[in-house]
Amino acid sequence: MNTEDTQQTRVNGELISETDFDLLWAPQLYAGQSASAAAPLYTDYSPAAADTDVLSVAVAPRGKITGTRFYPVEGVARDAYIQARYREAEQTRFSDYAAIGQSRFKHLDRVDTLDWYPSDMRRVLSLFFGHYGTGSLYVVNGFRSVLHFGITAHSTGLAVDIQAETREQADRIMHAAYLTGIPNIIPGGDFATGEGYVHLDIAPKTDLNYGAGSYTGPWD
Repeated sequence: MNTEDTQQTRVNGELISETDFDLLWAPQLYAGQSASAAAPLYTDYSPAAADTDVLSVAVAPRGKITGTRFYPVEGVARDAYIQARYREAEQTRFSDYAAIGQSRFKHLDRVDTLDWYPSDMRRVLSLFFGHYGTGSLYVVNGFRSVLHFGITAHSTGLAVDIQAETREQADRIMHAAYLTGIPNIIPGGDFATGEGYVHLDIAPKTDLNYGAGSYTGPWD
């Protein structure tokens, strides 16, 4: 292999190809392994601002579910919350994470679309489908590697981007998410060309815009 023609990543001081790295870091590969077996891939990532921005608690707060509605965490800065959730997951070797399953959420086969979420996100998505009704959906962005994308709602398993080929389908997704209580419901992409999507995440609310307008409720 010509290393000059292949993008490489440093893991524990050793350079490996991006292709090999993408296979190595996938959380599903660590299912059933000891913490020491999974640990090396997480030891080299240390964002400069982490020590000052992370909540000073071992376990980050969770939103509450009452009936069929989710009530997100309030009074916490979004970035600090996401950092805290990632650190908690890292310290526990993602022991609270599991797949939703492909029966309703079909994850595309690529590195940034892994089916791997914490228990609170899995419960919220179950509530979401109760409001959405019948039919399956395609996830175009799911759990992502922190080493590729940094610490985000996706790399903590708190976000999904759901494919929506038309604005009408996006509206159905967004209305169901609104009824579920999901705080971040953001359309993105280009619905005119069939390449739209809806970003849903349960981290504290943000004003992100992905170039396809905004959503405030079923009255939009």
